[in-house]
Amino acid sequence: MKNIKKILSKLYKSRLFDFVLVFGFIGICFAVGGSAAYIHHEDNPTDEAIAYFRSFIQSDFDNMYKYLDQDDGYINKQEYVNRMKLIRRSIPIDNYKIKDTVTKNGHKTVIIECRDEVEDDTQNFVIVFNAKRRGIQIIPDYKVNIDSLMIKNYKAVISKGDFLELNNERIPEDKVEITEDKNGNLVYTFDKIITGNYRVESSNKYGCQVKNEKIIKDNITTDVTGQTSIANDEYTEKITNVGNVVLNYFYKDVRKKIKKDKSIYKWFKDKKKAKKKIDKMLKKSNKIVLWPGTKNLKKYNVSYLKLNKTSQGIKFYKNKQTFRYTINYNYNYKSTIKTALYNSYVYKMSGKCKCQMILDFCLMNDRPVLIDIKLKNKNKKDKFYDGR
Repeated sequence: MKNIKKILSKLYKSRLFDFVLVFGFIGICFAVGGSAAYIHHEDNPTDEAIAYFRSFIQSDFDNMYKYLDQDDGYINKQEYVNRMKLIRRSIPIDNYKIKDTVTKNGHKTVIIECRDEVEDDTQNFVIVFNAKRRGIQIIPDYKVNIDSLMIKNYKAVISKGDFLELNNERIPEDKVEITEDKNGNLVYTFDKIITGNYRVESSNKYGCQVKNEKIIKDNITTDVTGQTSIANDEYTEKITNVGNVVLNYFYKDVRKKIKKDKSIYKWFKDKKKAKKKIDKMLKKSNKIVLWPGTKNLKKYNVSYLKLNKTSQGIKFYKNKQTFRYTINYNYNYKSTIKTALYNSYVYKMSGKCKCQMILDFCLMNDRPVLIDIKLKNKNKKDKFYDGR
């Protein structure tokens, strides 16, 4: 033990110990300096700016969207892409220069000078960043800040029990503040939202209330609770498919003059009631294409009948859980008979009929089923033609 102490005492007094201390100090300085340089390099969003700008040059707006700070307000992807397309078309880029990163209003900012050689002009593409740290993270992540494209304090008022969709995108309830107004409606409040043209929907499993809104300034409120409720996309497709089948089956029988195809009834909840209504509608339609009182009427056949839809819509009645599908259409028709082979005279009755078919549906196990059908006709006859 005494020998070890003597050895250490001699080592402390030797030059070797001085050299160890000096080189140790130098090593610590290099380590600290290197770490500081690394942190300084990494604490700079130039790499993110270059990647974001290259996507802009290539019009890869989907990739640009990935660099945005999604926690800093609601950024609808559709509206962001639309805005970037407009900006890209307005900035010709033959070459560019990336300037040094600066700090403005507490944000790291990269300015890229874009040059148009044809017009001998330059425009700046400015990228502002938010520094994002998680826990004890020393070097932050950088996300693009687009406050210049955002407005503040947007509110959407929807019916209680519904959820909010903007441009067909459902808004997560944990991303916004949701309160109730004095009428019991839900109020979604956005601190910030990207400007643009929005389809605002108060939606539920079966239907929605829709209002189109141009959001371009602060403190806008969109109240959709007063809008007519319509079927959502899923039930619009289901109901439209059934409605088109019923419409085509019906006029298939009008052309034949009598009811032959019973498959139309399978779409109805009460088939007996449906048969009575459809038979009555068929008789009225037959009188349109085959004029009562015409001589030899039984010899006439419908030789031409073509449907032309003009408009359609599906309302949803939330309290009753029913739908009403209204189809507006018209058709031109011709009914003819040949009187003799030797002279080929053709007697013809023709005209144009304007119609509205109304189909009411209920829900059975979430499946739309017909409960009623109505038909309105307005016939305009042409002059009777006897072929001579």
